[in-house]
Amino acid sequence: MYKSMAYNMLKLLLLRKSIILFVFSYLMYGLWTQQLFPSEMIEVAEEVEVRLKDVERFRVIDTDKFLNANRIQAGSRKSVCLVTAAISGPTLSGGIASAFHNLALHLGEDERFEVYVLYTPHPYYQSGTVTEHTRFFKEHNVTFITLPGGSDKYYGSPLMVRSYRVMQYLLHATTRFDIISFHDYMGLGYYTTMLKRQGLGFSKSVLMAQLHSTLLWSDILGERSPKSYHTLGYYHMEKKSIEWADVRISPSRYYLDWLESSFMPARLSNGHNFVLHNLVYPLPTPTSEKISKFSNHLVFFSRLEVRKGLFVFLQALKKEIKGVGAITFLGPKVNIDGESSISVIESSVNSIEWITSNGVEVNFVTDKGSAAAIQHIKATNGIAVMPTLGENSPYVVLEMIAHRVPFITTNAGGGLELIDRVSPDNIVRAGCVRCLYGSLQKAMSENGLQPVGPSVPFDVARSNYLDVLEVLGSWNEPAEITPAKYGGYSVVFGITSHDRPETLIKAVESVLDQDYDHSSIRIIVVDDASTAPGIEKVLEKIRQLAVKERVAIDVIRNEENKFVAANRNYIFNIGVEQRADYVCLLDDDDVLYADMTRNFMTVAANTDADVLVSLSDNFISKSDGNRVFSHLSLALGNSVGVNTIVNFIGKGTLCAKPKVVASFRGHDADSELSNSPFVDWQMLTRAYLNNCNIELVPLPAYRYTQNSKDSLLHERNGRHDIFRGHMKIVRDILAGTPEHLRDFMYYSLMKLRRPELSSDGIF
Repeated sequence: MYKSMAYNMLKLLLLRKSIILFVFSYLMYGLWTQQLFPSEMIEVAEEVEVRLKDVERFRVIDTDKFLNANRIQAGSRKSVCLVTAAISGPTLSGGIASAFHNLALHLGEDERFEVYVLYTPHPYYQSGTVTEHTRFFKEHNVTFITLPGGSDKYYGSPLMVRSYRVMQYLLHATTRFDIISFHDYMGLGYYTTMLKRQGLGFSKSVLMAQLHSTLLWSDILGERSPKSYHTLGYYHMEKKSIEWADVRISPSRYYLDWLESSFMPARLSNGHNFVLHNLVYPLPTPTSEKISKFSNHLVFFSRLEVRKGLFVFLQALKKEIKGVGAITFLGPKVNIDGESSISVIESSVNSIEWITSNGVEVNFVTDKGSAAAIQHIKATNGIAVMPTLGENSPYVVLEMIAHRVPFITTNAGGGLELIDRVSPDNIVRAGCVRCLYGSLQKAMSENGLQPVGPSVPFDVARSNYLDVLEVLGSWNEPAEITPAKYGGYSVVFGITSHDRPETLIKAVESVLDQDYDHSSIRIIVVDDASTAPGIEKVLEKIRQLAVKERVAIDVIRNEENKFVAANRNYIFNIGVEQRADYVCLLDDDDVLYADMTRNFMTVAANTDADVLVSLSDNFISKSDGNRVFSHLSLALGNSVGVNTIVNFIGKGTLCAKPKVVASFRGHDADSELSNSPFVDWQMLTRAYLNNCNIELVPLPAYRYTQNSKDSLLHERNGRHDIFRGHMKIVRDILAGTPEHLRDFMYYSLMKLRRPELSSDGIF
């Protein structure tokens, strides 16, 4: 027995010894191969192969097959509008700036296209003037348009306002564009793609998202948390403008994969996905220019930020690199943790003994555009170092290839897809300080680095891109949008009123003026125990007006005040009994625009929305009784993250399916908090907590009077009421939160919500 046990123990020890020996051998092999191949070339090559394989989640169109199947006869010129927040010239640098600049100039040289650039940051220019840029683009057959108007007459976060102004301009532009192209960054196409998807505009324009980088992608790779609660809304705008676009063009397969696999995935199965490399302008010409094999100049060529691998580069410099005579940091400066990136770099470099003792020259060049920066590298015989932690399809790599500048970059992102061969000298593993050091040392050796070529010849990339746009511009037939169903939906308008007879009658008249089949409309007015003089006469006049317009009406008078939440639930219950398709709510001081119902029901027909929310034109009441326009109040729709903090869902005038509202109990009308503010916000929160399909109709639906007499927020805006209003919403959110996380969620929500809550507790 003991012999058997000893034998088994010996076998176990031998097995353990074998395992240890295997692990040791594996580690040694790994160290050896890493020393031999500091850039881990095999890993990089396999990554390219995996990335280029198509997957089932979404389909990338084969460009050659697409063009062969869609050959078109020469016809009228295709009008293309490039909507951008950055373009080389007005903007000094950046991948988006280069992409839109180069595409615009290539299109301008092609007689098949009529080209426009809509520059959205006007009047901001990093260089030059609007006159100079207009003249430059005109010389290249491109019309340079600045986004008209200003932002002062809108309520909403800055990028919401910019995106909305873009939609307004495009909707009313005198030119009908065959293709409207936006970059994903900033969500410039949010309201435009929303409007088309809902059937309210742009039916004969192809909406194209040029995929470069989203804020979420940039924040994650740049190791940044969201800047503010507004950033959550921007994440939503970018994601939805990508999803709702007719066509998506990405310069890399990597980025499409990332978009669909992130923790906030974009759904790319609708529409058409292309992978087309960014364009270089002008196309490089063959040259006999000799490339110097030896260089003693390292150039960090990127924006001076974390995502570009700045700290990896600084760490690699800590060990002496023999032969280095100069180091240049070439790119725009940023702030890192509140400090200028130049100060961060200087502090690090000044602490490196070999740099200071050898007299290595350290320079900063932060004010050059792309072309000037490349010339600077070439003139100083530099080696471009771009140790990025993440890129979509880095323009700097394309530019280095085009200008035959030796460079070092990483296997992060889509840069690998641009290169004709993966070299262990040019490509290092992202974030690997040791790997980068090995390549830097190699670059300083006698043999130096050699340029590489493009994976797709530059002229082929240009031809493919422009041929695809020509085909897309020929898709002039309207998209398959369900036509507006005038009278196809039965609508109950519910108006709650208390002691405002003079505005109530205007609200009812605005319903009677709707450009919609009156036989499909019913009005319910709930007077909440008004005591204002003349209220009986006003209610009788309302009945007579409805009868005259052949609109069914019910006027209900409460004997005692029940508050707006209870009255609205009562209206929804009537909607259920009447089997109405939608119940639309408005206050007694709201005035609907005549196209409100038609627009809302058009969106309902195309989206099967459970809840439809609106925008409003806001007016201020003057002391003389006149109302003056203040601003257009914007919203985001169903952006859950930001709407948990501040109400950007939509305005209080809304429409909803009564059965759906009944399923989540509508407004809080029964608790001790029911008579507090934020009535609409609370019901809409319940709607998104119950996964309702909430659609924002991005056109003003009505005129709203701010702080009108006897309005809820006008009367109940003190600390007590504001706290209770927030609390009723937070309580609904906590009900669906696991019990062990409720204290954390309660703390987070009460700290973040807007308007702010007092936190003057004892501890």
